[in-house]
Amino acid sequence: MARLERQEIALAEESGDPALYVAVATSAYALLCTGEYREAVAILDRALELADGDPTVGAGIIVGCPYAYCLAEKALNLGELGELEEARRLLEQSRKIAREQGDIEMVGFSHLWSSWLAYFQGEPEAALSHAQQGLEIAERIGGSLSRAWAWFSLGLAEEMRGEWRRAIEALERSVEIARESSTAGERDAMRLALLGESYLGIGDLERARALVEEGLEIGHARGHRSHEIHASLALARVLLGSAGPAARAEIEAALARALELACETGAKAFEPLVHVELAELARQSGDEEGRERELREAHRLFTEIGASGHAERLSAELAAVS
Repeated sequence: MARLERQEIALAEESGDPALYVAVATSAYALLCTGEYREAVAILDRALELADGDPTVGAGIIVGCPYAYCLAEKALNLGELGELEEARRLLEQSRKIAREQGDIEMVGFSHLWSSWLAYFQGEPEAALSHAQQGLEIAERIGGSLSRAWAWFSLGLAEEMRGEWRRAIEALERSVEIARESSTAGERDAMRLALLGESYLGIGDLERARALVEEGLEIGHARGHRSHEIHASLALARVLLGSAGPAARAEIEAALARALELACETGAKAFEPLVHVELAELARQSGDEEGRERELREAHRLFTEIGASGHAERLSAELAAVS
């Protein structure tokens, strides 16, 4: 998928047609999946440069307002790179322009991607609000891609809130829509990883592990490094919630893989999440010194990228530990 995207971009550049390049640049999402964030950002920046502030350039070729789409897609990449505040600003700008241009579907997507950003920021209620707004638009429009994404986002938000059964219902609806319509398949690994975490929440440990392992296998096989990071984290969480320190070797291997991929791709938003799980492993092992060390590192990294919700929660936990 990433290879085809590069070919499309090269042909669009060769054509000398700004409208074509801006339209095709929306497919840079393939590079987000493979963890090639900076390359994706460079393509999107080139599109925005060619558009020269005109939100109508390339309109209707692939999406209604590709200018707004490029802004939002750049935000997605920057979010995973840990540039959360800039990502938030770009999503708000994208939503405003899409609304002004009458591209309601893009307004919906900007809400759904704001929900994903809220995951990294540690803001469950913001994630839920954006997911609900995106779902309302998706169901009104009726497009399978938007609906599959919307139910996924709602499931993510409900999981963040600890509403496990609601999360399962939403995520399974997303799976159903994606499979029936053969769309949004790029989220397969993430959907299964989140489902596994949610089944862990209701105590179905066997199903939780099976789903997470399936998601991890899909993410790795497809070269979707971004999704493999999350699936590796999910596997560690499921093992911590079931076997605990008895599965230390597997937990440490999963977290090492997540951290390796995060460092390899520059996905700084995932790094503190790894240290949170390392802290939990230390806690379960009776290593309070190790727990505090990992919590402090997670807090430092959350603060560095502007993940205020996560940082505030860890501040309270660190105060209790101290």
